[in-house]
Amino acid sequence: MLNSFSLWAPGLETKDDWYAWLEGGKDIGDSAESPKIGFASPIVTRRFSQLTKMTCWMTHRLKLDTDILFFTSARGEIDIQYKINMAFARDNALTPALFTLSVFNTAPAEATILLGSKVPYSPVYSGFDNVIRNLVTVGCAPLKSGRLKSAMLVYAEERIPEEYRGNLTGPFLPPMCIGLKVSGENAADDFPAEALEGQRAFVEYLLKNKADLWLE
Repeated sequence: MLNSFSLWAPGLETKDDWYAWLEGGKDIGDSAESPKIGFASPIVTRRFSQLTKMTCWMTHRLKLDTDILFFTSARGEIDIQYKINMAFARDNALTPALFTLSVFNTAPAEATILLGSKVPYSPVYSGFDNVIRNLVTVGCAPLKSGRLKSAMLVYAEERIPEEYRGNLTGPFLPPMCIGLKVSGENAADDFPAEALEGQRAFVEYLLKNKADLWLE
């Protein structure tokens, strides 16, 4: 079963904001704005990307007390990857500090470190078309088998650098973060097939059908 969920995107922070978006009254901001993660030192988080900050904020809001954390993103740390490419093109050298923050598991790894959590995490790379479907399917699989009792599922996408926008492979995806906690062997049954078709369909399903489980 779905126990709780929350959403965040630039310009959409509260439940009312998201319902305004659902009704066409607000848009997701096309910006690199990140949620405020005041529970962590700025010295630690100053190099974090928008993607990692969203993930850290979401795991903190939902409370990372599940048996496992699953994380997914269609493009991952694309802004830091861009900075690495630019530095390499300019200096013919890689920056270790940037490289260590560019890998696909950066966001869930930093989240568990910041929260002092020993919960294991597993990044799920799914590409563009099935990113939500695969997150839910993979995240609920150990629950269905009975191996684990609960899981946190986090999807995050960050703002695409302007320099990449003219040559995008795959769809344009706005910056946003979706987090949910699930438990029980039948957790996947909470999500009909049409809700898993994409990011927007999933968010709409949560807001329209599971609003009472929103965790502020």
